[in-house]
Amino acid sequence: MPLHENVLPVVERVLDRECLLSSFCSLVLGPGQEAQPIHEDTQLIPLPRPHIPITINAIWALSDFRDDNGATRIIPASHKFDSSPEYGGDYDAVTATMPAGSVMLFDSALWHGGGANTSDTRRFAFSCAYCWGWMRQQENLQLGIPRETAARFPRRLQELCGYSVYKGQFGHINNHDPIELLGRERGKRMVWEATDVRKARMAEQG
Repeated sequence: MPLHENVLPVVERVLDRECLLSSFCSLVLGPGQEAQPIHEDTQLIPLPRPHIPITINAIWALSDFRDDNGATRIIPASHKFDSSPEYGGDYDAVTATMPAGSVMLFDSALWHGGGANTSDTRRFAFSCAYCWGWMRQQENLQLGIPRETAARFPRRLQELCGYSVYKGQFGHINNHDPIELLGRERGKRMVWEATDVRKARMAEQG
């Protein structure tokens, strides 16, 4: 799902090709579940609002999202507000209803929260969050996923999980691309290595 052809390209366009998978989890709301307080997922990061998108959420509806079963509530355009919501505050939200199989993408600075489930059935969803390659992921996927499991992933998913180096500088291990730990050839040179190569070429030409 993190690699879905209709989702990842949108995320890469908003962030960039070297983004990371920040977290991946299931969301299950049972009958009687109270509404989640309206919040935004970047409010613990000390950046003045509004700011550029730094994380993108993709919520996959595995069952219909309805008014009565806890469909996500959103405050339209709130990612442009200059503050985060007050915890427990009462806000005029829009219910993001959608049929099973749909996916909703939004800037994680958007004010949102799961609704109350007043139905007699569970509401199922996946939450897939992406972040810039220079950010720390919400989940430490390199340590949380056994290496033998990660070794079976497609290369692009390995990169998203953190087996990559952002701009040839951030995330290296002893000047190497961490994807080499999974038996892959490195993806790119480190910044300083590329600089040494340029210097050597200039010396040959000079």
